[in-house]
Amino acid sequence: MAGAPVLAVSGLKVRYNGHAALEDVTFDLHAGEHVAVVGLNGAGKSTLLKAVAGVLAATRALLRVAAACADCGDDYGVLLVTVDSRL
Repeated sequence: MAGAPVLAVSGLKVRYNGHAALEDVTFDLHAGEHVAVVGLNGAGKSTLLKAVAGVLAATRALLRVAAACADCGDDYGVLLVTVDSRL
């Protein structure tokens, strides 16, 4: 994709009780892209999204969210919506 990413994650690391939950996660997301995060239970999907959204503190990370995005309109950013699977 051309242009700067609207979200850039570099070197994301999250630890729980001394154990690595995520290690050196790096990716860019550009305007108009759609991304699915898939994996087995306990693989770190929710941990990744919570860390990127700022709900969970990362041990180490460089997160960049674009200050402006011509293709995004006025509303863009990082949003985490959870669904209670017990419903």
